[in-house]
Amino acid sequence: MAAKNRRLLELPELNQALLDQDLLAQWFADLEACAEIHEIVVKQSPTSMVGAGMVGAGEGGAITLVCALQLLQERKIRAVQLRYLYQNNLLWDTIMVVPDGYQLIRMEREQ
Repeated sequence: MAAKNRRLLELPELNQALLDQDLLAQWFADLEACAEIHEIVVKQSPTSMVGAGMVGAGEGGAITLVCALQLLQERKIRAVQLRYLYQNNLLWDTIMVVPDGYQLIRMEREQ
């Protein structure tokens, strides 16, 4: 039973940073140029997600990087989670709007 419990406690390492407007825009540009985006999940309010039908949504209703950045900058959403592949690492980055800018939380996932 102890081995099973230890397995449950193995959580991915988290990294955090506070971004300003310029760093946020640069981070999105870097993702566009260097990463393979798998999924973009946008959080509009405490109880709702944003998806198909939103202005700026791409083909099939998917939110684009450009749209996600614009929504964050205009503070029309609470957060966005980007799931992507970068240098053979699967990363999940969550960016939340905070009073001092944007909180970035990164988690590396196993493929």
